[in-house]
Amino acid sequence: MASREGIRSEDHTRICHAVQSLGKYYEISISTRYVNMPSSQPLSSKFPWTLDHVAEFIGLIRKLEMRSIAVTLFQSGLSVSDALSLTYEDIKYEYEEGISPLCFDLARIKTDVPFMTFIGEWGVSLLRKHLGGRRLRLEAPLYSVSHRAIDHYFQRLGRRWMRSYKGQNPCRPHSLRAAFRTLLGDAKMDRDVVKFFMGQRLPEQDRVYHSRSRDGWRDLYRQYEYALTPENWKET
Repeated sequence: MASREGIRSEDHTRICHAVQSLGKYYEISISTRYVNMPSSQPLSSKFPWTLDHVAEFIGLIRKLEMRSIAVTLFQSGLSVSDALSLTYEDIKYEYEEGISPLCFDLARIKTDVPFMTFIGEWGVSLLRKHLGGRRLRLEAPLYSVSHRAIDHYFQRLGRRWMRSYKGQNPCRPHSLRAAFRTLLGDAKMDRDVVKFFMGQRLPEQDRVYHSRSRDGWRDLYRQYEYALTPENWKET
């Protein structure tokens, strides 16, 4: 096993948390009291995205599939894992009918919490370009790249855009999910609605899930779509 000195502090933290999560799954409490944990202060934080910064960053993405993924993460608040779980069956009817905002109605992989969220015109436009009019099977994933490939691409792009940074990539894919929460909060969307769109657990989640029809949630999302759509989105 590698020594403590041979492991980066962020990797050490990640390993400790993974072991704790495994223990929690089997209902075994694992303390880190006597573990030489690094400081709880993060070595880097997520980038403080504005709508203009998001548009500028995504404009640098040359691979069409990666660009579509980035906008999907940003406009829907999905995690990378949830975005990669999407299949054509999840969107077939609305996609073929040209309905926008386009709904993703699913249960979050990490928590099994039922929720729905949407992407607006920007996200739908890039998804159509990415899928390119192909005839897809119902089980075909919308995105075929791996989580690791996405992280690696964003890491290289982050270094190119920011020149340098310490610790984790501040522009990592998960930061776009955080931007979704922040910008909708700035637009005064109800905090619980934002959490619902992100698939985060709420009291009486099932009741919240059924409190509006799909079109009711769509209309609410549409009211705030402007907060997630740069003026020059057609140019990206």
